[in-house]
Amino acid sequence: MGKRFLFSSDDAAKIGFDKKPRLVKKSLSIRGQDQSRSSPSPVIMASFVKLWCSKHRLIDDLIDATREAEKYRDTEYRAVVVIQSWYRGVRVKALIKHLHQAASIIQRCFRAFRARKTYRIKLKEAVTKMEWKYYYNMATIIQKTWRGYWTRKYEFNYYARKKYLEGLALKNEFVRHRLEEVGRKLKEEVEQNQKNEEQKELYENASRLHYLVSTHQIPGVYNSPFNRYPNQMENHLREVKMASLRSQSYTQKNNLSNGGNIVVLPPLQTTKQQGPFRSPENVVTQRNKEINLSLRAETAYTSADDTRRYMKQLEKRMRIQDKPFQPFSHRTIPYEPTLHGSTSYGRIAYGTDHFRETDHDLDKHDKVLDAALTSLICRNHFK
Repeated sequence: MGKRFLFSSDDAAKIGFDKKPRLVKKSLSIRGQDQSRSSPSPVIMASFVKLWCSKHRLIDDLIDATREAEKYRDTEYRAVVVIQSWYRGVRVKALIKHLHQAASIIQRCFRAFRARKTYRIKLKEAVTKMEWKYYYNMATIIQKTWRGYWTRKYEFNYYARKKYLEGLALKNEFVRHRLEEVGRKLKEEVEQNQKNEEQKELYENASRLHYLVSTHQIPGVYNSPFNRYPNQMENHLREVKMASLRSQSYTQKNNLSNGGNIVVLPPLQTTKQQGPFRSPENVVTQRNKEINLSLRAETAYTSADDTRRYMKQLEKRMRIQDKPFQPFSHRTIPYEPTLHGSTSYGRIAYGTDHFRETDHDLDKHDKVLDAALTSLICRNHFK
């Protein structure tokens, strides 16, 4: 490859030039300038003479170098193209890589900025929701406390309820003692009546069985000689008197005269009367049928006034305090009692004072409506 250059290394060493052609041209130009400025030196003159003498050899070398360069021009061109394409590819790849890195950095920064912005918005919303939730919970606690206080104080007063229950317990205890006494008295009366009935029945049986009493000669049925003491029935037979037959017949006559133990005779065998008569059972049923009164007849005349009076009493009795309740938030709104307890209207006058009510103020026309057709024409028309 040394033949491709204008000068060989030996010639360049002899002349005193550098190996690079550009430096030789530069040194020649500098020396030419120096020579133009001053007179040439003997060494330069000798070098120029030697160069002038070897001009034919230099021309041949130049031609050979040109031919050799022309010979390798395509190969070197292709090599240069390959080198340039590789170099440019490396440059383009480096540029693309740099652009990708720059785009990645920009995207990372922008996405981080947008994510921080979205995070701040969501954080603000979450904090707002948390604050509202806290406020709602606190409001619920306040309302719960206030409603509990109001309910305990005005609607379900614990101490008033306790006092009422204590009084009710004392009253129940008193009523229970009274009921126990009444029950004990009633039980004693029932036992006494039962005992009297048994005693009376025993005396009646004893008077009826008085003929079984013992005599001095013959012992009775209830006085066994083998017993140490006589039977209790024997003592009862001795205490009572024998029932007289005259008194029994007299009582039977009195009972018959008063209607007691009357024997009902069978009905007479009579023939059925002719005609469209109903059966006696239906007639008796109709006669004994209860009167089915209407609702107005069953209702009391003063039922409305009594109901209104009762509701007023109930409202007054259930009222906790005489001072009307005023709410804490809407104090301008007055207290509204119940409609039935505060109304000033009485009972409806319809049905008691009058049966027809006319209000001429509601009439649109004072003139009475006249019929356009007579009734006769209407009948003829519809015939």
